[in-house]
Amino acid sequence: ITGDIMIDGYAKEDATWKAMNGYAEQQDILNPYMSVLETIKFTADCRLPSHVDKNAIINSVIELMDLSEYTDMIVGHEKEGEGLPKHARKRLTIANQLVVQPKVLFLDEPSSK
Repeated sequence: ITGDIMIDGYAKEDATWKAMNGYAEQQDILNPYMSVLETIKFTADCRLPSHVDKNAIINSVIELMDLSEYTDMIVGHEKEGEGLPKHARKRLTIANQLVVQPKVLFLDEPSSK
């Protein structure tokens, strides 16, 4: 098999590819001591350029992922039954990737369970 991998008509380059995609893992890797809002803001501060309106993006993602009622809730330890309910925890994992506005988002076996 031969061929080229193209993205939007351009040859796929590792640096470009990494910058345009996101990956939400099945196993949530979240800081249990941060709130939902702090988690998303931290990701935005680390990964978005300084010239973008981070607050507008954060608010948009929170609304899109229906996390408004959880913004001040601490993530907590899932195994100990504290913090966010499982459905909100999964949405936070996805929101954490969406905040950097990827063109492609890969979801590793998302489920509602």
